[in-house]
Amino acid sequence: MARTVPAKDISNLLALVATVVVITGLYFARVILVPLALAVLFTFLLTPLVSALEHIRLPRFIAVFVVVTLSFAAFGVIGWGVANQVIDVTNQLPAYRTNIKSKIVRRTR
Repeated sequence: MARTVPAKDISNLLALVATVVVITGLYFARVILVPLALAVLFTFLLTPLVSALEHIRLPRFIAVFVVVTLSFAAFGVIGWGVANQVIDVTNQLPAYRTNIKSKIVRRTR
């Protein structure tokens, strides 16, 4: 029975070392894995659109071009909208600061 305890300790230590090695490997591989994961995600999202365009007899190259162009346009519009919202918030920060300070002063009285 005394032999199972060291074997169990070695097994636990090996599991810990393997976990640390895997996590470290994933940390350093994130530069490659994140874009790869995004590419796979976009592939799954956009393939049905390409298939639908191919179904209406558009050549694959044109269908891919149309879907990619529309995707970039959509991302651009979303980015433009978010950027405008951020600009509006930064322009209104002095008013927010004054409003927050006056509310804090009222609460502390």
